[in-house]
Formats: sequence, structure tokens, C-alpha cells
Amino acid sequence: MAASLMRSAASRACGRHIAQAVGRQGVASRTMATAHAAEIHFPPSVLHAPGTEMTRLDNGVRVATEARGGELASLSIAVDAGTRMESDAAAGTCAVLGKLAFAGQAKEVAAMGGHFSAEARRETTIFRATVARKDVNAALAVLAKAASAANAGAAAVAAAKGEVLCDLEGARLRPEDHLLDHLHDAAFLGSPLGRSVLGTPATVSALSADDVAAFASAFYTGPRTVVAAAGAVEHDAVVAAAAAALGARPGGGAADVDAPLADAPFVGSDKRIRFDNKPLARVALAFKGPAATSEYALPLQLAAATMGSWDRTSGIGTDVGTRWALANAENNAAYKAEVSTIAYRDTGLLVVTGTAPDVGLDNFMWFTLEALVRMCHKVTDEEVARGKTALKTQLMLATAAPAGACDDITRQVLSVGRRVHATELFARLDALSTSDVRNTVNEFVNDQDHALAAVGPIFELPDYNWIRRRSYWLRY
Repeated sequence: MAASLMRSAASRACGRHIAQAVGRQGVASRTMATAHAAEIHFPPSVLHAPGTEMTRLDNGVRVATEARGGELASLSIAVDAGTRMESDAAAGTCAVLGKLAFAGQAKEVAAMGGHFSAEARRETTIFRATVARKDVNAALAVLAKAASAANAGAAAVAAAKGEVLCDLEGARLRPEDHLLDHLHDAAFLGSPLGRSVLGTPATVSALSADDVAAFASAFYTGPRTVVAAAGAVEHDAVVAAAAAALGARPGGGAADVDAPLADAPFVGSDKRIRFDNKPLARVALAFKGPAATSEYALPLQLAAATMGSWDRTSGIGTDVGTRWALANAENNAAYKAEVSTIAYRDTGLLVVTGTAPDVGLDNFMWFTLEALVRMCHKVTDEEVARGKTALKTQLMLATAAPAGACDDITRQVLSVGRRVHATELFARLDALSTSDVRNTVNEFVNDQDHALAAVGPIFELPDYNWIRRRSYWLRY
């Protein structure tokens, strides 16, 4: 039934020495400077974090689990196929498949009383469930049926298309809720990666049941499928249930999974949607980032954490830990601001998002560009040390609950082929130096084109050339 069984590559002992962990960089090898190998003692919550077991079925389906005990289990079936794989004429197919997910299974879902959802993304489609321990097998069977497009009949497809068209109308009426879609449109203009996940009204309306079934037949194969589970699960039981539910899924070779994607060149551009009657403006500024497997991926995450975030509703006032957050707080430039990274198979984005009043946009952009370029030249050891602590906290909080752990397993298995244990990840993070952060930000920000999307009262938002000029300092 199962072709192989392997434990997560990071052993618990790897966290004790940086030198042991830095040598295992997955598919990308680091060439940047690293700290001297030193003995590191991680807290018990890291050293004794649950490991991940992974099994590959004969048809290529990968099953990865993290047993945590308790009474709740989170499960997901992810398919390595998203809206980026759609043709121009079939844009929105994955969104329709997501709406189709649980059609005809209402009784089964209601009987378990759990939480079921489906989500179409740009490179993946994910079907999730959180249920009681006793319902794990039944939930996996429901997810397997959802992830096979078994309900793609003409009537069901028509109903799903109607839901997607309603979502498209909502996106038209409230563009601020889909700011990242507009940012991708600006950043990857004219490429499949830049299209909205929902497609367009014209393409969705034109889809037939045969179109939807053909997409599922082409991409919903064994090697593209990952089953993940965390919480109250037993690995062997999940493998057996996955084999029963997905064992008939067609297999395929590595060439199927590794087939080249359509090019997604980064384009320096901006997209502005002005609504002066809205109370606040929402802005997203992005620079081209590294791919998920790049040696720069973790240093850029650290850079984002080092810049920090700010939220006026947090209650901490000006007692914030970073220069950028303090500038926004003291000058009332933005009500909310944060920095994040988005990584895809062959590209990525460094994204700064902000919510600000119309009179604060100029200050917000000035403080943001000053903080970004300053990291290319003057970021300090103390700031990077604080950023490491902040990033470690974010990573642990994101995987504290079974649902978060399940999502993390899915993401890592799809992107790098395995789940990286917390000790290995923290050791890599501790090995990064201030020079690594400085060099990484210099590579992706300093004197580079940007993409921008903005919605709301943006008449005081500086133009493209103003922002572009402040992506570098004149230094002699």
C-alpha cells in the first residue's frame, strides 16, 4: 500500500548545534555569511515539538501527519494546482471547483458537526476539515470526494458558477477587500499569476461542466496530492484511510508535477482605485521577492519581522519595538501597517500593507521607504535580534493549533518536499547574521522597481516616480 515511510528530516537533536542544522538547507544551499557554530539551548516547547511522519502511497499521494493528542483533529487534502495553471479562457475554474467541493455531502458534513472549507489559491487548491477524533476517517472520505470533483455535474457546476459570479460582484463593489488581487494584477501584469483567483465574469459564465471535469482530470493526480493531518490522529490510521479514499487516484511521473509554469515576470506598475467617499485608504506596496525554495526566503522573512508592524487598536500606543512602527504611531501616519512575504514556486513578493487616512498617506509612504532602504545600509544587530524573536514567536503561534499546524505541513510538503522541524528552522534563523539581512534587502529593494495597489481616498498618495526615487539613497 505505502511505498515508503520517512520521519521528518530534522531530528530533535539538530537544535542543539547550529552547525548541524545549517548544513541541511533542503533544495537551496546558503551562500551568505553565517554565524559561528555555537551551542544553542532551545526551550522545551521547541525541542519537544511534535515531529512529522510522511508516507508516499504507490500512486504518488503523500500523507504527512503530526500527532498531538487531544480530541480535535485538523485534516486537509491539497492539490498542487491553482489558478496559475488555468488557461486564459478558463480563468475561474479552480474557484468553481472550490464551490463544488461539498455539493451533495450536506448530510455527511452535518452528521460530524465539524468545520469544512475549500479554498482556491494561485498555485494550490486546499480542502480542509476540523472534526472530533472519532470522525477522522469519515471526514477524510468527505474531503477525498470533494478533492476528486466527483460532483461536477451540469446542475452542480451551474450553481457553483452562480456563487463565484456573486463573489465577483462583491469584489467589484468592495475592491478594498481584494487588495492583494489588485496588487498581483499590478505586479504580474498580463500573466496567469496576476489574474484574480475568481477569474472574470465572462470566463466563469462560459465554463461548462466538461471544462471543469477536464481540469480536474488533468491536475488532480496522485503526485500532485498531499494529505495532511494534525492533532488527534494516528499516522498509520490516516495512511490507511487515505489509501482507501485516494488509492484509485491516477498516478504520474515527476515530469507531471515539475512541468514548467507560465512565466510570471515582475512588472513595475501601480493600480489605483479612487473612492473619496470612503473613510480610509488601503495601500499595498510590493517588491519582487524570492521563490519559496530560495536561499533568500528565510532572510527576507526575518527582514519583514525586523521592520515590525503597527495597529492603532492594539492598545500599546507608542510603546512599540521598531523604528518604522514608532514613526507611524507618533505621526498618526497609518492606523494599521504590516510587512509580510509571499512565496511562489519561482517568484515571490515582499509586501507592505497599510490602512491610513487620506492626510496620512504621504507620511506613511515616506516612513515606509525610509525604513526599507535603511535596512539596506544601517540595520543594527539589536534590531535583527529583536526580529528573530518576533519571527520565532509568529512561527510558533501560527502552528500552535492543529489547524495551523496542518496548513504549515501542507505548505512545506508542497514547496520543499518535507516538513522542517522547529529546531532546524530556529537553528537556521539563529545562524543568520545582520549582514545576511542587509544583503537580502539590498538585493530585492535597493533601487528596484515596485508594484502598488491602492483603494480609497488616495488623492494624497505619492505617484509612482516619487516612490521609485525613494527606493535608494544617494551616497558618496
